[in-house]
Amino acid sequence: MVQFDYESMLYSKLRLYLNKVTVSEKNSCATAELVVIKPNSNLDKYFLALYLRSTKTVTFFNNDAMGAKMPRTNMKTFRELGLTVPFLDIQQKVVAYRDAVSEKINTVKSAQKQKMQHLLELKSSILDRAFHGKL
Repeated sequence: MVQFDYESMLYSKLRLYLNKVTVSEKNSCATAELVVIKPNSNLDKYFLALYLRSTKTVTFFNNDAMGAKMPRTNMKTFRELGLTVPFLDIQQKVVAYRDAVSEKINTVKSAQKQKMQHLLELKSSILDRAFHGKL
C-alpha cells in the first residue's frame, strides 16, 4: 500500500490505455500499481492531470509499455516524460478555461438529453392518439 495526501495525484501505471489519472482531495492510501505524484509549488496538480490525460502522453507511455496481458509503464519511462510547464498562473488559467468549457459541454449535453426525452414523450403521445383515432 502507498500512502498519499490531498496535495497528491495518482497515475495508474497498469493498462495505460485506460488513462486513469485522478487528483486527490484527501489523505488516503492506494495499491502499488498507482504512481503517487506530489507536484512542487511551481506545478498545478490539475494542470498535470490534464497533461497526463492527453493523447500525446498516453501514446508516449503506451509505446514503451511492457507486458502483453497487463501492459504497464516502468518508472524510468515515467521520469523521462520531460514535462515543460508554463508559469503557474498560466497553468491555472488553462485549467480554469478547460473547466469552463467542460461546464458548457455538460450544460449542452443536459439540454440535449432533456429535449430528446421531450421528443420521445411527444412521439409516444402522437402514436397513442393515432391508435385511438384522436388525430
